Amino acid sequence: MDWNPVTVENMLWELKERIAKGVLVVDRALEDFDAADEVFVLAEARAYLECDGYPAHERKYRTALAVAEERKARRIAERAYKKSMNNMTALRNGLEAMRSIGAGVRESFGVVGEK
Repeated sequence: MDWNPVTVENMLWELKERIAKGVLVVDRALEDFDAADEVFVLAEARAYLECDGYPAHERKYRTALAVAEERKARRIAERAYKKSMNNMTALRNGLEAMRSIGAGVRESFGVVGEK
């Protein structure tokens, strides 16, 4: 890699753009997770209420069986949200690393930044 101030600035710009796009991905994933969670909670409540007259332990298992698909959808949405958050953390860590590299490159090149 040709480490020079221009290359580093370009990489910083690219990381900034990826983070900006990542924010939208995280927001969408959180919205999907919230929606799946709401569907699951409501389905669970309905299923529980439909088990009136059964012993408590049986009600629990009947409810769990009745909402298996909703639970699965919620888990998938939750994993997607967590993955998007992990990706954002990795991008932010990469940005910090690139800033550190940039400081060393500027020092090596004797570049003085002006504010």
